[in-house]
Amino acid sequence: MTTNLKTRNGKGLSFTGSCTEILDIDSVVAHTANEKWRSNSEKFIDEQRDDLMESIRSQGLREPITMYENSQIIISGHTRTEMLRQLGAIQVPVQRLPRPEGMSKTGEIDPMDPLVIREHAISNTRVDLGVHGRYLYARELMSAWVEDFDPDEKASGQLTTKKKREILKIAGIGHLSFDTVERVRYGYNKEFKGKDYFVEARDDLYSDLANPKKDYTARQLGKLQLQDFRSANFTDFFPKQDFMDDALYDLNFDCILAKVKGHLDSIASLSAVEDTDWFALADDNYVSATIHHMICAFACQELNEKFEELGFEERAKLGNNQSHYDIYVKDRDGNEVSSIEVKTTNGRSNWSSGSNKSGYNLLFAYNNERDRFFAVSVYLGMDDWEGGVAGKFTLPCKTVYLKEEEETNIYIGDIELDNDTYRIQKNRLEGLSA
Repeated sequence: MTTNLKTRNGKGLSFTGSCTEILDIDSVVAHTANEKWRSNSEKFIDEQRDDLMESIRSQGLREPITMYENSQIIISGHTRTEMLRQLGAIQVPVQRLPRPEGMSKTGEIDPMDPLVIREHAISNTRVDLGVHGRYLYARELMSAWVEDFDPDEKASGQLTTKKKREILKIAGIGHLSFDTVERVRYGYNKEFKGKDYFVEARDDLYSDLANPKKDYTARQLGKLQLQDFRSANFTDFFPKQDFMDDALYDLNFDCILAKVKGHLDSIASLSAVEDTDWFALADDNYVSATIHHMICAFACQELNEKFEELGFEERAKLGNNQSHYDIYVKDRDGNEVSSIEVKTTNGRSNWSSGSNKSGYNLLFAYNNERDRFFAVSVYLGMDDWEGGVAGKFTLPCKTVYLKEEEETNIYIGDIELDNDTYRIQKNRLEGLSA
């Protein structure tokens, strides 16, 4: 069945679906939370809106908007209503929803009633929204449902964890994403290098999140915020320290690499069970990440043994996934007193980094068969890394070769100068034992 919707020019627009009634388009009202829900983060951008408008113009509207009985508030169909207005329609088809049990049968509905909100959220699930819209929608629900909620302050501390989870579920945003947006928007306290600091709010990054054309994730912006905080506040990294020089001078690289080789051999043998051989066929990035994490773990073990042997109270601990360095050295009170970055590369002539990793570094290189390794401990200054473009800092072999004269550089293998090219010569690991 086709219904002709009246337009200002008298030509009309066809509606090919079914509905409860036809209303004057000026009589329907947008849901108060819809602007927050969409809030520029909607990826249903201009090109797609134009496609919808052309579809309605040429083929007619196929779906009505939905509204509760005895209500003028739109539950779903805000974009369709907007397109009809732009096409000159003065009528809109409406499908009435029965009022659920517990909702008053008379009078206008409360748009922020939990029953209404749940229907509004369900009806909008097909809309491709960004995290910014879902974040603002969650904040709108908190303002409506939490007594004395201050809309100008961060949500933390203003509602219970149970209530927060309930609201975030309805808004369709994970608690980690929500909390990250809160940190970007309001700033947050963080312990860094044994002291408490305030990481400033970032209005610029928060604005980027609201721009659908930039398409940032909350996690990306959180990382940028923390990286910029570190760059602004900690340009001087841990300097050279006698106790670190003493510990790294005798660090047992043989034992570290023997343990790595033993574990890799074990994985390789397990992957060969029933001819799966999955490890041999694994992506190079997976294998290199496996080697990197093994080296970090075993380096911590060996370094802590060296600390105990030398009578030092400091202990090495692995950094987490958000850490700037791979290993942190902490005193007995848990304060960070030094750091170590671990760099690995497979047969290349340099190491790479997303940022300038000044300070103590453990550098490793290995061949495809993973039976030859090069390893060195070295302190790198700000000028040792080359590049400077984000994600493209490099440390050439030449840098380590020129530092070879320093007595604190203890390494397995060698770096050779071959026709003006610095190459890593790796020693075979046969005979090494953990």
